[in-house]
Amino acid sequence: MPRVLWRLWRNRPGVQVVLTQTAMGQPLPRTLLADTGAGTRNAPFELILDEADCRRCGGLPLFVRPLRGAYSGNFWV
Repeated sequence: MPRVLWRLWRNRPGVQVVLTQTAMGQPLPRTLLADTGAGTRNAPFELILDEADCRRCGGLPLFVRPLRGAYSGNFWV
């Protein structure tokens, strides 16, 4: 993975992204906070989005995977 210089958002490293809503094609800006402890290199997650944001942008949940650590619980993949 290439190196990224993260800006600080409220004293936390983060990056702004713009998702696109599928229904209206409207931009959906979000600030993603870095979490270097979210998982291992082989974890099934590259990015954790709010379920509603994922669905608004065309995400199709396939199955649930448990995640431990900073963000623990069951998440749709």
